[in-house]
Amino acid sequence: MVNSSLKIQAQLSEALTIIGKHDFPKAWPTLLPELVVTLDKSSRANDYVSVNGVLTAINALFKKFRYQSKTNELLLDLKYCLDNFAKPLLEVFKRTAGFIDQAVGSGSVDVGVLKSYIESQRLCCRIFYSLNFMELPDFFEDHMDEWMIEFNKYLTVKYSALEDSGNDGLALVDELRVAVCKNLSLYLEKEEETFRKNLGGFVETVWGLLVVASNSLSRERLTVTAIKFLTTVSTSVHHTLFARDDILQQICQRIVIPNVMLRDEDEELFEMNYVEFIRRDMEGSDLVTRRRFACELLKGIAINYKKKVTEKVSAQIQSLLTSFARNPVMNWKHKDCAIYLVVFLARKWRCCFD
Repeated sequence: MVNSSLKIQAQLSEALTIIGKHDFPKAWPTLLPELVVTLDKSSRANDYVSVNGVLTAINALFKKFRYQSKTNELLLDLKYCLDNFAKPLLEVFKRTAGFIDQAVGSGSVDVGVLKSYIESQRLCCRIFYSLNFMELPDFFEDHMDEWMIEFNKYLTVKYSALEDSGNDGLALVDELRVAVCKNLSLYLEKEEETFRKNLGGFVETVWGLLVVASNSLSRERLTVTAIKFLTTVSTSVHHTLFARDDILQQICQRIVIPNVMLRDEDEELFEMNYVEFIRRDMEGSDLVTRRRFACELLKGIAINYKKKVTEKVSAQIQSLLTSFARNPVMNWKHKDCAIYLVVFLARKWRCCFD
């Protein structure tokens, strides 16, 4: 599996997941130590085909910690994995971060090599998520700053060699950012007090990233994940980060309205399959869309600041309707946006927008 192609790795990863549910680690105690040795040798040799093969295998094995019910037996398995892999995971994560910094700083970046580094960091983040899903392990709490420094870097640094090379490069970097945002949301939900010192900076960083990503349809997954993180913050004890009037105004203007407004792609979907278009926006639908989650962010903030949110959104709705009235033919999307906001928010907290 370590040296297989990506397509073969995906198949073997699925097989390993199934085997791991039954045999790992009790009936296969040599597997993880062998993978750790291979991972260390490969990363030191800068062989990231092998590194990513090992990380893919380990990610597949550790996924059970996200989805299975918490039992004493599962906790023992988790302890075994933490004892054997928490430190090697951090080591390869930091080593790869150093390789990325060197590659970017050199001025002559091999795009293929940089892609393998970014994919490695994404896999490390997914393994991080699995190992932290049930509870915050002592090792990760002790080394939190080392992880958070790199997390912040991947949310703020633009890797132009990849991001400007086409959609594939941008998508790869965005998948790393999605993984980071999921880790941040996990820590906020499960270890709020421990994560407090890092929260303010990450809220600002994710906010800035979201404003940029919202302008591109191809970055919808990142947009939705970032909105989810901000929504989680808005419903936590740290909701005061959204209390200021100017912050609420920016949320409405720069996040909610751009993501609720219909796009050309939405028009195309309606023309091709209007039933699917309607289903996406129906209440109770489990489909993830940026329109719905933008309104969920408003709903989250309104839990503590209902009056302020009502005032800001009412003003935005009035502005949208005024724009529509000036030019109904060109600005019909503004009316659709206003109606969507009224319907969604009215049914969520029964608020009247006069």
